[in-house]
Amino acid sequence: MVFINSLSIILVILTSNISHKQKVTAEPCFRVKTTTPNQPSCTEGDRNCTVEVINEKCDLTQPSSEGPFFLPNQPIRQDIREGRPGVPLKVEFTVKNTTCHPVQDAQVHVWHADALGVYSAYSDYYPLGDPSAKLQITGPHAEPSEEATFLRGIQLTDSNGRAKFETIYPGWYHVRTLHLHLKVTLAGKDKYTGEIYFPDWLTDKIAKVEPYKSHDEKRLKNDDDSQFVRENGEDLLMTPKGNLDDGFEGQIEIII
Repeated sequence: MVFINSLSIILVILTSNISHKQKVTAEPCFRVKTTTPNQPSCTEGDRNCTVEVINEKCDLTQPSSEGPFFLPNQPIRQDIREGRPGVPLKVEFTVKNTTCHPVQDAQVHVWHADALGVYSAYSDYYPLGDPSAKLQITGPHAEPSEEATFLRGIQLTDSNGRAKFETIYPGWYHVRTLHLHLKVTLAGKDKYTGEIYFPDWLTDKIAKVEPYKSHDEKRLKNDDDSQFVRENGEDLLMTPKGNLDDGFEGQIEIII
């Protein structure tokens, strides 16, 4: 029998843009620490032993609307640019479950507008250009106007729950703030759908270089976008690091 002199309960709270870890009481996980050199575990009568009781729970990432331009069965690839011009952007998504463990072999779908606000397969649709010359979207999903796959792709998460993409910094269209769409599926079932946003100060810089500079359509700031405000877009804000010459890299966690 093992006698434990003291019990320390560790409450772990990790806060980030996406996930939060908090103490729960179901099914505790015990970790044994010893302070005696070369002692592998607690022994009877050992007073130099502590036990940590750690339970971790990650809150689900808040979903948002899919938008009308999602297309399934896109290419499985890391580089989704297809030569589309723009500031290089590498994004890494880490998918975890509610016990904070990485999820392997989840499908991560990414799609977004190009530097001029155009989605592949939907170049004929309003609001991507002159409203009087474009087709109106009347339902939750729009039918493609042509075959194209630029800035669309799928990656499977690795053993660490990570999926990486090479793309460009997204462009904008006048009814929405700048964003990137994301969907996570597992075993054929949708587990998460949402949008990733970017800080206005960074977009302000990128908007001053080509090809973004030649895009004269009005750009909404984050706080002026009703969906960003309604769905707590600050929690889904990715702040990539880098520069205009070499490009940017950003990471974010998704809890499913």
